[in-house]
Amino acid sequence: MKSLSKIFALAAHAFKELVRKKDFYVFLFLFLGLVFFFYNESFFGMRGVSRYLKDIGFSLITLFSIIIAVSFAAKQIPSEIESKTIYPLLAKPVSRTHLILGKFLGSFFISGIAFTAFYLIYLSFIFARGEAANAVLLAQSYLFSIFLLGLLSAIAVFFSLFFTVAANLTVTLLLYFFIYWYNGILRELILSSPKTLSRLYGALYYLLPHFEFYDTRIRLVHLWDPLPAWVVISVFIYTLIYISLMIWAACSVFKRKSL
Repeated sequence: MKSLSKIFALAAHAFKELVRKKDFYVFLFLFLGLVFFFYNESFFGMRGVSRYLKDIGFSLITLFSIIIAVSFAAKQIPSEIESKTIYPLLAKPVSRTHLILGKFLGSFFISGIAFTAFYLIYLSFIFARGEAANAVLLAQSYLFSIFLLGLLSAIAVFFSLFFTVAANLTVTLLLYFFIYWYNGILRELILSSPKTLSRLYGALYYLLPHFEFYDTRIRLVHLWDPLPAWVVISVFIYTLIYISLMIWAACSVFKRKSL
């Protein structure tokens, strides 16, 4: 119980940054402005473009939340080391494992709350326009986005032990977009390459995080049927395992890191 209280105290301390920093508010007001702009369906002289507006809106809230998740997670450990506040933290006593877990949870909560705020505005826009929507699919899209933010937060926390904040932000975002856009090409390389290369590509394919698992945008926009329960459970388990491995690796590296 004491360990949990320490972890949640560290997470709460990280959460306070959401209130002090301007990142969230900038994205919030920007998104509100875009929503009011898109509310008029006839912009650019076009009619009947609600489907595309739903696509754009969901893509924007996902992108904004990803940036918030990665940027907050990337700066947690480096900022503590740079300001030298990490020494009194570790002397409380708080173990390095507690610190990693607390910083991860804080970043995850921050991005999750930001996405929730964006998503509520997005839903308000959909319902205000009288758009058709499936409640189960909306809930699944929300859950999958939360899973994604947790995974990216864990990856950024791990990378923060090796990179500067700017480098971490760049590498994590590039990793996300590269896998999201080119994962299909990697699958083709596995099938078309010689045996040795095929094994190498296969290992890379299974080691890299599968961000495409969390993409419900097309399904949401085109009102496809909700995903089966076994798919949701499988993605949740996959996410939990990958996050656990990233946090375990971060804790192992941080224990050996000279401060």
